[in-house]
Amino acid sequence: MPWYNKAFSWVAENVGSSVVGKICDAALPDAVSNFFRGEESQEDLHTKRSELAQKTLSDVEDDAKAAIDKQKSHLEASRRSIEKAQRALDRQNGDLTKVWSQVNETAAKMESHDLVLDDIKYSFLGLSADIKTNLTEFNWELSQLEETQKAILNQLDKVASEMKDQVKVAAAEQAAWEAQNQIVRFYEEFQLHVSVATA
Repeated sequence: MPWYNKAFSWVAENVGSSVVGKICDAALPDAVSNFFRGEESQEDLHTKRSELAQKTLSDVEDDAKAAIDKQKSHLEASRRSIEKAQRALDRQNGDLTKVWSQVNETAAKMESHDLVLDDIKYSFLGLSADIKTNLTEFNWELSQLEETQKAILNQLDKVASEMKDQVKVAAAEQAAWEAQNQIVRFYEEFQLHVSVATA
């Protein structure tokens, strides 16, 4: 028997086996306690220690595998979340691209409309200038026609005054007729100018 078994046997005989057993039960695993009590051989102790180590290693492997599986689950969930976020980002990018295209298209249309409005404005300004010029010319021609009419009326008055003193009524009528024809011609010319200016 090994010396430590003898020592424990001596302690058990002199102190009490119950005290040694309680100490061993409280402080040591069953296999070790039984070994120190002399109930287990060293070979049995090594076997149980190997079994305990194997069981501990298996538990560690199981825990590690469970942790790895859990980590894989977390990674897979993260991957799905990233893919979902990427799809949402792609949709947003597509929407932004569509909106930007619409903005560019609207800007191009507005620029085209601005060019058309500029053309209309310049055309209107040119037409307005032409109208002002035509009105100026028409007013000048009208004033000239009024002067001519005044001259004719003065001539008629003069002819009438002279005809009172003349005996030849036929000559006076002829002069009046010619004056009337001249007035008609000037009136026709005036109407022609008015129609051209207002066309």
